[in-house]
Amino acid sequence: MRTTTKNTSRCVGKDQVLLTAGNRSALFKTLIMNYKKIALILLGIGIITTITLALINDDSEEYFKPVELPTTNSVVNSLDRLHYYDTILAVGLDGVGLNGVTVVVNDMTDAARKQFDGELKAHIRLYNGVYYLFVGAFNRSEAIEVISHEIVHIQQYESRELIYENEKLEWQGEIYTLEEEYERRPWERDAFEKQNIIESIILNRLY
Repeated sequence: MRTTTKNTSRCVGKDQVLLTAGNRSALFKTLIMNYKKIALILLGIGIITTITLALINDDSEEYFKPVELPTTNSVVNSLDRLHYYDTILAVGLDGVGLNGVTVVVNDMTDAARKQFDGELKAHIRLYNGVYYLFVGAFNRSEAIEVISHEIVHIQQYESRELIYENEKLEWQGEIYTLEEEYERRPWERDAFEKQNIIESIILNRLY
C-alpha cells in the first residue's frame, strides 16, 4: 500500500512538472502574440501621426516666382512665419494703383476678435494714417483671397467711401453700426464683388 501510494504520488508530481512547463510555453506564446499586437498598434499610430503631421506642415504648395517688390507703399509684417503676406500686400496695393499706404500686419488675436468681428478671417482698421491688418494663418492661395478682400477695404478708406472714426461708421454718406449683420453690410458686399479682380492681379504677378 505504501509502495502504491508512493508511486501515485510520484506520478502526480511528474504531471505537475509537465503541466507547469506547458503553462510556461503557452504563456510565452501569448506574450509574444500580445507584443506583436502592441507593436502593430504602435506602428499604426506612428504612421497616422506621420501622415497627419505631413498634411499639417504641407510645403507642397507652389511658391511665388521671383519678383521685384514695389516700394510705393510700406508693409510691416510682424508674422515672421507667414513672410509671404507682405509680398501679397505689396503686389496687391501696387496693382490697384495705391501709393503712400502703410500697412502693419498683426495676428488675429482673441482680443482683436472681440474688438472687431470674431467670425472674420481678417480685419483692417485705419488709425492715425496707418492701416492695421489683423489676420489669421493661411497658405498662399488662401492668403491671396483674404488679403485681396482687405485691399478693397483699404481702397474704400482711401476714397473716403468708408469712414470709421470715433466709433462712427459711415458708408457712402450713410451712418451704420457694426450691429448690422455681416452679409448685409454694403461695404462688405462691395469688397466681395471686387476682390476677384485683385486676386487675378496678384496671381498674374506672382505665378
